Amino acid sequence: MTPRFSWAVVLLAGCGIDRVYSGNLEKPVAAAVVQPEVGGPFKEPIGYVASGYGGKIWPIALKRGQFLTDDGEASFLRSTPLATGAGRLLTSVATWAPDAETITVFAGDTAFERLLRVPHVIGVEDGEPVEPEPEVVSTTFVDADSSGDEASFRQIVLQSGDATTELWTLTSDGEVWWVEGSRTGRVNDPRRGGHWAPLSDVGMVWIDGAASSGDQLFLEIDNQVDEIDVGGTPVELAMAPDQSLLAMIVEQRDSGSTQLSWFDPLTNALAAAPTLDLSAAPAKLAFSPEGILFVADRELAVVWEIDPQGDAAIAHDLPWPVVDVAPLSTENGRWVYVVPEGTHEVWVYDLDAEALVDVNVSAPGLQGMDVRGPISGIEAIPMKYRWPETDELGAHKWGASVAISLANGRVLFAEEGTGCLVRDGLGPIPRVEKRNTAYDYTTNYDLEEYGPRLLGNGFGDYHVQINPCAGIAQPETWTVRYNRNLSGWEVEGSLSGVQTTLAREDVRYMSDEGAVSFVIASGSAPSEDGSIISFGVSEGVLTADGDNDNDGKPDVNFDTPNDPVFFSYRVGPTDGGWDPVDERPFVLITGQSSDLIGRVEPQTGEIEIALR
Repeated sequence: MTPRFSWAVVLLAGCGIDRVYSGNLEKPVAAAVVQPEVGGPFKEPIGYVASGYGGKIWPIALKRGQFLTDDGEASFLRSTPLATGAGRLLTSVATWAPDAETITVFAGDTAFERLLRVPHVIGVEDGEPVEPEPEVVSTTFVDADSSGDEASFRQIVLQSGDATTELWTLTSDGEVWWVEGSRTGRVNDPRRGGHWAPLSDVGMVWIDGAASSGDQLFLEIDNQVDEIDVGGTPVELAMAPDQSLLAMIVEQRDSGSTQLSWFDPLTNALAAAPTLDLSAAPAKLAFSPEGILFVADRELAVVWEIDPQGDAAIAHDLPWPVVDVAPLSTENGRWVYVVPEGTHEVWVYDLDAEALVDVNVSAPGLQGMDVRGPISGIEAIPMKYRWPETDELGAHKWGASVAISLANGRVLFAEEGTGCLVRDGLGPIPRVEKRNTAYDYTTNYDLEEYGPRLLGNGFGDYHVQINPCAGIAQPETWTVRYNRNLSGWEVEGSLSGVQTTLAREDVRYMSDEGAVSFVIASGSAPSEDGSIISFGVSEGVLTADGDNDNDGKPDVNFDTPNDPVFFSYRVGPTDGGWDPVDERPFVLITGQSSDLIGRVEPQTGEIEIALR
């Protein structure tokens, strides 16, 4: 690969965000990853991030946390992006690495309603990856008025990483040449003949000869980008784990409806896909590691399960349509996490039991996990890793999870086995709101006068039990007020609101959603009207919010993120050292509004690096 001299800004965790520098990324809308054990010549996972504007796809060295470069001694140099044309509007990406020497990126383009096949590595020579270079295919001059004029290109200079497969048309008005690319658009900088003329950022040409108004020069360029008509715009792409099949959700050109389609990357042609219900509206795709495809349906109340080797799609009935899906198979069974249409909730469906899993057994009826914010996407992290939570002996718990990106830029993680959110080091606990007190609650009366008090729970110094399922309890203040007319205590959460039931003395109380529980022990005298007991709650949820130094201000802020993308790599010695090699999971997050991408560490909840 030949790097182009350009700066890439790397924001390390704890540094501020540069709002002035525009960076390389322009509205990053989608990402995909090639793992080294799957294919390709690289020894670390490589991410491919598509900019929504400009038609460029950026290769990222995820382990090193920088734009991909082939110069280990100059990390500020990056390799060229994959150019598809500045006039495109990319929607989605998927990678195809069928062997150890090639990587191809597939992308959806809504501007021209095509599937794009974009080669990144086309071979290996002397141990180095080889990238396609833009080439001139042909040049043509058209004498529109048959005046006998003759114009030609004396010299053509193309810029790798900007030039792509397209036809450039240079039209003379008798004085200057107007330049337009079929996949780049018009260049509003006309030039006279005999001077260097810019082809946008794609390159420069030198034009010799005379031309009259209407005469045209044509320049055809090829960088091996291929357009495939699939009947509309591929808005979602997913490559099968064995690299044999590209699944697509295509927004149909005529009707605007969405349809599941198969594409064979080996033959470069559409393939027969299982037929879904005519009323189906597929929304998101996710392959399990075993190669089973799951499809969210935003119109029908089902999630589809498809074995690409089978003949039919299985519809799993749900109470509502869903907009996203993430399969997670563990020893707990085959589970699918789904996001119901129009909600802020993540639910769990047990494929083997063909039933929803109740996340919150403390509340009546089936419950999902309310993450209290619009969900941008979910992605399974199928490998077990160390959670921050520890057991009674101080040993960390291990498990797989599902990453949940929220529109406000936060990333949460849902546990395997429960559907609860992964806890931080302490988990949900009462929050002491008053210093120099022996209690985790406060009153508006003197406790030493033997008034009503909260009973201890038999462990620690806590008097309030918080639902151990992280995510059920909110970070809020609870107020318990005695009402003499009702002969009971009214309970209200600052976020949860007034509860439907009263707390009675000497009887265990549980809030409506099972978030908090306590017992008010009666005092030596009747409780007085207006007596107040209050306490706070820490939600105890592991959150990647960019505030790595816990100062209350985000160091990295992902505005309007997209679906998380799972990847992993090894850390530790590989030469026989005594320290074990640790295979660590991560998720790649793209922030559209902030023009940022980041590597999120699920073990700590930190955003370790961010690029723009």
